[in-house]
Amino acid sequence: MAWIKPFLFILVLALLAFAGWFVEINYFIGWEGAEWLSYNHYSVFGIAALVVIAYLLPLYLIARKPMQRLWKAGVELYFVVLAAYFLEKLVLITLYTQFYGFLNPDWLLVMQVLVLVMTVMSFHFVTQRWLESLRWQQTLVFGAAMLLPYPLSLLSVQYLFNFSNDTLLMDAVKMGYPFFWITLLMGIAGLIATQNFTKTLAPPTQEDILDDLPEEE
Repeated sequence: MAWIKPFLFILVLALLAFAGWFVEINYFIGWEGAEWLSYNHYSVFGIAALVVIAYLLPLYLIARKPMQRLWKAGVELYFVVLAAYFLEKLVLITLYTQFYGFLNPDWLLVMQVLVLVMTVMSFHFVTQRWLESLRWQQTLVFGAAMLLPYPLSLLSVQYLFNFSNDTLLMDAVKMGYPFFWITLLMGIAGLIATQNFTKTLAPPTQEDILDDLPEEE
């Protein structure tokens, strides 16, 4: 099947995202305590690239989109992913420290929804701008790919590897599970996108019109 090879590559990218975050936390920042929250995590810049590559890879391997257009879409999506990460990090740190300032938990929930909607629409419109028009159902795929990392990360930290005493979302983030799942799921979203392209009919050329004319006897 055409999707097997891209899926295996996407799985490798997801594991690299997980490993990049975990290595930085464990070997460069230090595992103990909550000091990791205040650090600038440089691995995120590489993870954002892996998320974008995972999404675009099926569009290259299956849909055969030109590399020049993939590169332009990738640059735009890279900054979209980084913006979404830093906004989400701000919300999660505020919830964790309960230092709300002029905000409150309800406003933070609204911010999370807005970040989700903006990121989903950015992926949709950037894809349409540089690659191919998408069916509206693809926005639901993007939304699911960006929401599912939360419950899947909580399940992962509960039933898989966990070097903390708790099984909260912060512990899942510290382990790096959200970065594994977002990379994997955005790659799957790219696989599904190859089936959600809407083909536009090209206008007929002069040669096509002449070919349709009846031949003179």
